[in-house]
Amino acid sequence: MTGALMFFGALLIFPVVVSLIKYRGKAKKAEKELQTYKRYGESMRNLIDNMRAKQHEFDNHINAIYSQHYLYDTYGELVEAQRQYCQEVRNENRFNKLLLAGESVITAFLYEKFLEAEEAGIQISCQIAIRNMECGVPAHKQVELLGNLLDNAVEELRASKDRHRLFVMIRESPARVEIEVGNETGKVEYERVSRFFEKGYSEKGNGRGYGLYNVKGICKRYGMHIECAERNLEGANFLVFRIVREKKPSV
Repeated sequence: MTGALMFFGALLIFPVVVSLIKYRGKAKKAEKELQTYKRYGESMRNLIDNMRAKQHEFDNHINAIYSQHYLYDTYGELVEAQRQYCQEVRNENRFNKLLLAGESVITAFLYEKFLEAEEAGIQISCQIAIRNMECGVPAHKQVELLGNLLDNAVEELRASKDRHRLFVMIRESPARVEIEVGNETGKVEYERVSRFFEKGYSEKGNGRGYGLYNVKGICKRYGMHIECAERNLEGANFLVFRIVREKKPSV
């Protein structure tokens, strides 16, 4: 009789235990998301404040460009002066396009990473063609994924004496979301590329080699494909990591 009561008691308790485990998992995930938002909230505010400040200067830039008509004798000199001025203004606002990334955490995270890279003397080419990064991946996992790729690329460039260019592209279409992160490099042997995602593989010493392995794990978990290949960009050789997530067709 006692055994039967224990058995039925276990049957009653088991669903409760399962529910508690699921709830604990969801609570842990929500906590990570909240921590991520708190971590990059200040960077997002700095980017927005910077953009607002630049907007107030817009009229001044227009007047400066117009006034150059009185300073140059030839049309060619005028065009060149205006081109240089516009390029300087464009450089000052080079990161405003990050606001198109949609997800505020990703925008702030990229802004912070780009500033760090520039301080290290790295030239950044950034292409953002996305309105809302709906890739089905939680924000904190997107940060882990992009962070590992960017950290690896920046570390490679820091160690180089004559290569300083970083390439980042985030693009969305009705069919897929694409992310590319690449750094300028010399010729890379195929055997090295094929081992990049192996657990513990690193050419930088012991205790390394888990970043790209973790990236591959995130991609596998959320149904994304990742590949790595060399590519010629603007006449230079780049090692580019490309992530693609196909969207499910809407019913």
